[in-house]
Amino acid sequence: MTSQRDWIRTRQLLNRYRAELTQVALDLYPESVRVGRTGFLMPDSWRLRSPVDLGSVDAELVHPPAPIVTGRHTETLPLRPLMSPGKHYDSYRRAMRDLDRPRLFDNRICYRLQDVDWSSDPGRLAPGYMRYFDMIDVGEALAHELALAAIYDQGNVRGDDSLWDRLPFRKLIPDPFDLRTYPLMLSISTLTIRRSRAGSTFLLLRRGTGKKKV
Repeated sequence: MTSQRDWIRTRQLLNRYRAELTQVALDLYPESVRVGRTGFLMPDSWRLRSPVDLGSVDAELVHPPAPIVTGRHTETLPLRPLMSPGKHYDSYRRAMRDLDRPRLFDNRICYRLQDVDWSSDPGRLAPGYMRYFDMIDVGEALAHELALAAIYDQGNVRGDDSLWDRLPFRKLIPDPFDLRTYPLMLSISTLTIRRSRAGSTFLLLRRGTGKKKV
């Protein structure tokens, strides 16, 4: 089916040029919320001026409201291929399951960030529960939409002033820091520094098929 072949091709391009697409996505947002060229977005109110002891942070588990943006919108029809003649897949996750299933693809319970507040001491984080596939239906669909809009022939990746006009699904999330709007999965990155007589070192994981861990 042509629809499915085109979808798979875009997935392949998305994975091949994910780093370049991250930079294109970054430029869609004001410089004031970009964290350099890391690909991360963060408002000033979330940024710590100095390190804090994690043990002092008030973490309160909350029951988040159902997100407004779920990925099952008219705007995502071009991102969900036909499952049968005239019928689109009802979610991005199901298309991934059938057409481009990762090695690990399990709908486990995850934490959804709901609030961040460093205005008082101690600071406060408010996570709630979500499912991993909730992130797939929104996050991967947003990435797929960007790949369709920003990857040209011969793998030329570029953004331009009209890019927002070609991203109707992303327009449903005008403020990425409005955590009630969509499911933002919380993750933790840990840096372990090893100190020895030879100096301080740390480990890095180089991701990618066939690449060694360093």
